[in-house]
Parts: sequence; C-alpha cells; structure tokens
Amino acid sequence: MTLLSMAAAWLAGIVAASTFEIPPVAVGLFTLAAVLGLAFLAAERRALLPGVVLLVLVAGMGRVGLSGPDAGSQLATYHGRTQVLVEGTVVGDPERAGSWTRLRLSVDALTREGERLAVSGLVLVTLRPTPEIAALRDLPHFRYGDRLELDGILEAPPRLVEFDYPAFLARQGIDTVMSFPDVRLVAEGAGNRFYQWLYGVRHSMAGSLGRVMQAPQAAMGKALLLGLRDDLPDEQVDSFRRTGTSHILAISGLHVGILLGLTLAMSARVFGRRRHLYLLMPVVAVWLYALISGMSPSVTRAAIMGSVYLAALLVGRPRSVLPALGFAAALMVAVDPDILWTVSFQLSFAAVAGIAVIAEPLGTRLRSLAGISPGVHDRAGSWSALLANMVAVTVAATLSTLPLIVYYFGHVPLLGLPATLMVLPALPFVLTTQAAAGLVGLASTGAGAPLGWLAWASTSYVTGVVGLFAKVPGASVQVASMPAALVWAYYGLLGLAIWRGVIGRARSGSPALRVKGLARGPDGRPVLPWWMVTLVGVAGALVWIAILSLPDGRLHVAFLDVGQGDAVLITTPGGSQILVDGGPDPMAAVRLLGERMPFRDRSVELVVLTHAHDDHVGGLLEVLKAYDVQMILERRFDYASAGYEAWRRAIDAEDASVIQARAGQVIEFDDGLVIEVLSPPDALGLGTGSDLNNASVVLRLVYGEISFLLTGDIESETEAVLAGEGSHIESNVLKVGHHGSRASSSRRFLERVSPDVAVISAGRDNRFGHPDAEAMETLSRYVPDDLILLTAERGTVELVTDGRRLDLITEH
Repeated sequence: MTLLSMAAAWLAGIVAASTFEIPPVAVGLFTLAAVLGLAFLAAERRALLPGVVLLVLVAGMGRVGLSGPDAGSQLATYHGRTQVLVEGTVVGDPERAGSWTRLRLSVDALTREGERLAVSGLVLVTLRPTPEIAALRDLPHFRYGDRLELDGILEAPPRLVEFDYPAFLARQGIDTVMSFPDVRLVAEGAGNRFYQWLYGVRHSMAGSLGRVMQAPQAAMGKALLLGLRDDLPDEQVDSFRRTGTSHILAISGLHVGILLGLTLAMSARVFGRRRHLYLLMPVVAVWLYALISGMSPSVTRAAIMGSVYLAALLVGRPRSVLPALGFAAALMVAVDPDILWTVSFQLSFAAVAGIAVIAEPLGTRLRSLAGISPGVHDRAGSWSALLANMVAVTVAATLSTLPLIVYYFGHVPLLGLPATLMVLPALPFVLTTQAAAGLVGLASTGAGAPLGWLAWASTSYVTGVVGLFAKVPGASVQVASMPAALVWAYYGLLGLAIWRGVIGRARSGSPALRVKGLARGPDGRPVLPWWMVTLVGVAGALVWIAILSLPDGRLHVAFLDVGQGDAVLITTPGGSQILVDGGPDPMAAVRLLGERMPFRDRSVELVVLTHAHDDHVGGLLEVLKAYDVQMILERRFDYASAGYEAWRRAIDAEDASVIQARAGQVIEFDDGLVIEVLSPPDALGLGTGSDLNNASVVLRLVYGEISFLLTGDIESETEAVLAGEGSHIESNVLKVGHHGSRASSSRRFLERVSPDVAVISAGRDNRFGHPDAEAMETLSRYVPDDLILLTAERGTVELVTDGRRLDLITEH
C-alpha cells in the first residue's frame, strides 16, 4: 500500500493548495519540516514511510504553486469591442446542430482597424456556412484543420442562471466566444495528420451507419460507438437523463469503465483465467473504443486508468490494482493539476476504482447466491456466471459514481440501477453489431444491411426500455444542491462497508437460488448453445416486425413536425415512399423517416423539392446521403444560399433521375396513386412579391375519391393563377401555403379548393408569427376550426385513406 499512500498524499497536497491558497513561504517551511522529519526517522532507523508521505504531500502543494495563476488568453483584451478579423485553425471535431456548427478555433492573428497583430487563444465559434463553402465541399462543411478567417465580435462567455458556463469553458482553456461571424475558408488540412485521419474515419463510419440503418437507431449507434451525439433527438436524451442512464449515451470514464468490466468478464469466459491471454481482449477493446470515439481527453484518461488496472491484474497482484490506479491518477494530475476538478476525470477514476474494488467480490457473492460453483464448466452455468458479472459491474459503477452525478447534475435517478441492469446486458451486442454494420457498410451498403437489421433490433431494445422507464412517474428527482461534505461522507461510508466486508463478501451456507439452464440432451449438455438461442430470438423478432410493417393497402400522408418548415411523407398503398421537402434541420427528416419506414427499407422512390428556401431543403441533404433516392422532382432556380448550393452539389452527384417540374406533368403509381403537377408553368412569372415562393412546385395527389393539394410556399399571386377558370384544384385536404402567412390563403383560392381539412406546418413560437391571425380567420370561413390542424399544436399530422374515407391521426 506504499504506492497508494504516496499517490493519496500527492493528490491531498494538490487539493489543499488549490483550496486554501497556501503561500510559497509556508510551502517552503513544510518542505523543510518534511526533510528534517525524514532525516530523523532515518537516524533512528525507523520506518521512513510517514516522512516520505509528508514530503510527497508538500510536493503536491508545490506543484500547484508552479502552475501559477491563469493569465487567460490574449483575446480577452478585445472582448465587446468593435468588429475584428481573426484568423486561425480549427482544432477538434466541429459539432453540427441543425443548420449551424460549433467549433474551436486556435487564433494566431487578429486585425483591428487595419492593424494586423499576432495573438493567441482559443475561441468557441458558432457559425453557418456561406454559399461559397457549401458549393465547394460536401457535409460537414467545416472540418478539423481548416484555416478560417472570421469577421465578427469577440465576447466573454455568457453567465447562465443554473450553470457556470464561463468556468466550464475555462477548464477547456477557452475564455472567448464568437457568434455567427462572416466566414471565409482560407485553406484546409493544416492540422495534425493523425487527427485528420481519425476524424475522417469517424465521419465515414457515421455515414455508413446512416446508410445501413434507420435514423433513430443509427443516431444512437453514432453516440455509443463514435461519440457523435449531434443527431440524437432531444426527447431521447431527456429520457436517458430522467432514468439515470445518461452514462450509456456519453462516452466517458464511466462508459469506458463499464466496457472494461464487461469485456473482462466475457474474455475470462472465453479464454479462462489460467493464462493472461484473457487480458488482451479488454485492453484492445478499450483502446479501439477510445480511438474510434475520437480520443477525447476524458476517454483517453479512462483508457489509461483501465490499462493500469489490467496491468495490475497481469502481474498477479490483485491488491496492486488500487495503488496502480492511484499512481495513474497522480501522474495525470502532475501533468495538469486542473484536471482534478473536471467532472470527466472524477467519474473516470470513480468508475474504474469502483469496478476494481467492488465488482469482483460482489460478482462472487451473486454467483454464490445463485448456486453457481466456481469451477462450473457447463454452458448454462458459465453464461449465468457472466450475467452475474455484468450485474456486479453495473452495481459497482453505479455505487461509485452516484454521489458525483447527484452533486454535479442535480438529480437523483431513482430508477437508474434497474434501468441500467436491463439495458447493460444488451450493450456489448449493440456495440458489436453497430461496429460490424458500420465497417461492412463502408465496403458495401447491401452487405452491411443485414448486420444493420441486427443492430437496429438491439438498439431499439435499449431505447425502448429507457423510454418505458422514463414514463414512470418520479423516475428522477431534482435536488437543489448537494453539499460536498455529503459526497465525502458517502465515500467514507462506502469505503467502510468495503473494508468491513459488507459489500461483496460471499458467506458460507447462503441459500442457493438455482438458475435453470437451457434444455439438456442425454449427455447433459444444452441442446442449443446460448448464442444460437439469442440469434434465433432476434431473427424471429425481426421477421415478425417485418410482417407487421407490410403495406396495409391505404394511402398515408404525414405532415411531419419539423419545426418552422415543410416536410410531407407520403406512403403509397403499395409501400413506396415520396418525400415532399425536408424541413430546416438536416437530421429531423431522416429521423422522422426512420420512425415511419420499415427497418429494412432503405429507398425513397421520389423526393420533391418545392423551392430552394432553407426551411424546405435543409433536411433533404441527409435524406440523399442516408437513402437510395430513385427520382427527384424540382424546379431549378437562380438562388444563392448555403443550403441550396449544397443541394445542387448533392443531386449532381446522386444516382437518381432528376426531373424539372412543369405544370401538366402527371406521375402514376401502380397502386393507383396519381400525382399531378399544377405549378410552376414553363415560363416562371418573375416580378412578384416573392418570386421564389411563388415558383414553388404545387402537387395534387389523387387516390380514389380523395385528393390532397400540397402548395409549398405559394402566395396570393400564384393562388390567383391556380384558381383561374378551367383549373381543377378541388381537394379534400389542403396543405396551407407559406405556413399560413398573411400573403397566402386568399378567399377566391379557398373557394375553388373547397377543402374539408387544412394543415399548417409551422414551428412553435416562430419569429415570423405564422400562422397569421388574418389568414386563420379567412380559413375558418371554409374549414371547421377543429379541422384546421397546426403541427405546432398537434405534432405530426397523418391522414390515412382507402380512397373513400379519411382517418386522422395526430401526435397530440
């Protein structure tokens, strides 16, 4: 325990110096006292450990003094002043969120009032691509190693009510932010070659997962496997938070610790513990996981701790695990004392230490209670032992990190342990199938699809279980604050319980709860191996899901809730998909399609872009990447925006038939659906109040006796043309033009359409004031109020018809 005592003394010295600001003179006096004490012990031929521990403690105090005060970056001088021009290199992997991107820029030059200055510092930048950048490169538009020139205002990070945002950024070395500057791409490839390759692999894998799996499950795979959480729906993230299973989403020390424990148990099951070969699988798994997830500092630290733990097992001294972990922690803190106060470091150390100390004895106790003898060799008993080890790892990680989660995040996840216990056994299968599907999908989307189905099934189980637990009242209890003293008290009691053997020690004579295994043959062995039973069960579930998702012979028209924008998913009676517009969010349309399309279906028969505005084209960019699009209907327009430039670049590279929409075109499907193109005409009428809106592609869907009119963003000028004599625009369902703005829904037009149902696609509390009160009043004269349906209020609105009657389904 000598190494552990010295590591603890080192950390205690750093904590003391950081907390009480001990002056250098006092540190010097403490050092002199420690040296004299050590000399006295040596002279008296007594144990030197107390003197060495005291000397190491004082050295820890001195290390904090050597760090010196944080001077901040040179950029802080220019906060809140006039607009400046900064130039620098993108460091780290930029994060996308909707149409904008957040990245860290290492600034090396600043120009103010014509004077160019050499400066240094990190800036957290939120920005959107320009049309020039979007036309130049595919998504992602901003990448690691880009040299950017930004024209904007430097500011200090804002202070939030319930979160110390400046302190959070300061721990990352950032004291300056810049929001939505003008941006110019100067050069690319200026970063480290290794990280360029690493981030390229991550994004290639992410694209492969998006092609072989439906979006909600693919987004989960990107988060679990690659550490890319940009695509996760907010409601799903909230479900994990409420149930105390957020650690499963975020690749952190806790996650690496759980992976280490699981792979160690599985490797011991496969190779046995007699040879040290069983330690190879965990170390490879942990570092491969750290590599593919981007080698973030938190994951790297956790991988180091995990490797130290495995090294201690390698030398055959279980008692050396904690000293080794303590030494690893002390070494990291010696390099950077500030990491001691980061949440990720504390969770990393707590999780790995908890697994190292608690998991093994707790697993022994569980196996004893289940009546599984240590030398059992039959498959049922071995897999039961593996399950007991998984439970032990879960409980150990949960017990060791619970007070930190409560202290930092302000909630007590009452259902965290049972939810994690139900989800965790599926995690290795999820990670394995996701990784296999992504890797095979890089070579061939078709070959990766079957693996994607397996990954879809296992990931759906995880999200389904978490979703069910999240619906339980009181799944998570918010707490105002937790005193630090309670955290220390918790760990003190936990340590006492471990020391006294309350946790984990198996007692002789415990009643055995026998676990029944699989059906056995005459030789006493299971008739079917465990893995085969699992595989057959998953395959059977997929077959039944596929059968239940077969077309029902009816037309489904879903007006998707994509916020302030338009997206309409049409599923024909024969099961073909037509997507009209994609909304503003690059991932929302893909996610909503994934929720409504069969897991095995990776094709969209027709994509329609009504016009080039970002709230219609944004989501279609990811649809082209994730699905095999067979035909595209659009009307090309001379319009400059980042979203439209990216669309034109994408469809030029897409292997799909591109048709320029013109009034009079008719598309017929074999299952009886007819699509009529009513606008725009051959010659676009320019000079209106909004040329682009009025040039929208207008469609009329006819199936049996039921018809739908999809109007894009047309305004009164085009409505007047469509309502002219001889036109056939009568429809049962009207998608109201331009989100219900004042410029749409003219009386003459509504009289000619004579709709029974009107749907308005608009975002909640949007800045445009859609729908307009005057337009709503006009609509109410032609459509009953309860059949004027707003996606802002009802969520996704779906209308289903057999050609004779209409059924309405809404989310709210």
